[in-house]
Amino acid sequence: MTSRRVRGQSRAIVGVDMHGTTLLSEAQYIANAADVGSVGRGVASSGFSVSGAYVDMDAGLAFRKVIAISNQGTDTLFLGPSGNGIANMYPIPGSGGQISFNATSGVRLHAITDGTIVDVRVIEMG
Repeated sequence: MTSRRVRGQSRAIVGVDMHGTTLLSEAQYIANAADVGSVGRGVASSGFSVSGAYVDMDAGLAFRKVIAISNQGTDTLFLGPSGNGIANMYPIPGSGGQISFNATSGVRLHAITDGTIVDVRVIEMG
């Protein structure tokens, strides 16, 4: 993994967005004006409590382009399709673990835990 210095901080390059722009952190998926500002249809955010049942992570934006999910609890949150089973889902660690990526409104994400209650924050932009 490469890194470069930006505004006095060294940041890891995590990849490129759909336009080929270099992303220096996962949070840049949200901050990247090329992905969000070009559509300009809005922002939606929501908070969820997730436990041992699948919860749809949709914040309600009809024309979503970008989604970010933050785990505010202390236990692991698992993301994926409903009914997929924890062993086959993507883990988001507790205590502020997060993920953000380009995903249209048609992509349905669900979250579940091993049964413990976890507070989750979701923001969508489109």
